[in-house]
This record gives sequence, C-alpha cells and structure tokens, in this order.
Amino acid sequence: MKGLGRFQIVVVVLCIFYTVGLIGISMPSTRAMTVSLTPMNLLLTMGMFLWGIGKVDKKLLGSLATVFLIGYGVEVAGVNTGVLFGDYHYGSPLGWQIFNVPLMIGVNWVLLSLAAFGIANKLMDSAIAKVVLASILMVLLDFVIEPVAVTLDFWNWVALPENLEAALPRNYDIPLQNYIMWFVTALGVNSIWYLGVKHIDFKLSCFILGLQLIFFAILNMIL
Repeated sequence: MKGLGRFQIVVVVLCIFYTVGLIGISMPSTRAMTVSLTPMNLLLTMGMFLWGIGKVDKKLLGSLATVFLIGYGVEVAGVNTGVLFGDYHYGSPLGWQIFNVPLMIGVNWVLLSLAAFGIANKLMDSAIAKVVLASILMVLLDFVIEPVAVTLDFWNWVALPENLEAALPRNYDIPLQNYIMWFVTALGVNSIWYLGVKHIDFKLSCFILGLQLIFFAILNMIL
C-alpha cells in the first residue's frame, strides 16, 4: 500500500474485511465460522479508526475509557433487570461475557458513538446540536442493526432463561423503549466526546459509520 495515506489504507483494509465478512455470512456453510470472528472484526475496525485518527492523546483515551464504561454499564443494568431496554439477552457470537454482557458491546458503543460524533461535530455548531445529531445517527443505525443481530444471535429480545440449554425462538419484536434508551445513553456518551475531544476526522467518521450502515443493510437483504 505504498503511497497511500492513512485514510486510504483504512478504507482498503476495512473494505476487504467487510466484503469477506458479507460473503462468509451469506453462505450457510461458512456463516457460523464468519460470525464467530465478529469480536476480531470489531477490534480491527476500532483499531483502524484510532490509527486513522492519528493523534491519540490522553484526553481521547480517557474519553474512550469513560464511554466504554458507560455503554457497558448501562447494558449490564439493562440485561440483568429488563427495565432499561426491555427483556433481552446476548448470544455467544460476541465473545467473552461479564455479568451476561459481552465485552465487545462496550467497544461497539465506543466505535459507533465516536464515528457519529465525528460527523455531527463537523456539521453542527452548538454543543447541544452536535450531541443530539450524533445520538440520532446512532439510533437510526440501530434500526438497521437490530434485525440482523437477532438473526445472527448477537442478542435476542427475550430474557435470559434459567435453563441455558433451552432453545428459544428469535424475537424480532424490538420494544420502543430500546430505541428511547439508546438515544438517552447516546446523549450521555456523546457529551463525553464533546468534552474530551476537539476534532475527529470527518471523512474517516463518515466512512466508519457508512460502512456499518451498508454492511448491515446488505445483510438485512440477504438473510
């Protein structure tokens, strides 16, 4: 990739990986193996995003850790009480779980919110407008992600059963409170980004969020 800048390298690498992922998931014979690599894909995307940003200082890292803890903590409360988002539980494809929530969910909150805020930060002038637009973008993306996530057993909209061996039907009836709570939580984490970072590359943010949107929109059509 000689002669390519950071942005171009991120685009090439992630487009290759996401294309391979789409092909692997679309084929029943390779779907389970491809889906099991989701944690690696999330970490790769997050790593490439941060590398593409270039300057990762203490403020950015501190904000990243705070957003991770907020997103993860809200999910732990949500899964174990059923009060915040509704009754749901996580499946195995997202990897290691602590308190019934995969660690990758915290990474996902960081990835999506950082990209969404990177877009809103460029388009809006006031702090409130930046935070609100970024949060709206995240909720809109969640609308696209939800059906695919249920199909691939990332999570399911039923409470965690006492008998973990019990087979449960997939429930695509996502409660409205999920989207409301997503928006409320997004307001919180995007406020952290506003306080902790001054600039996030706009083109890179558009690419990262756009890649997620295209990836899950295609999966919605083929699954």
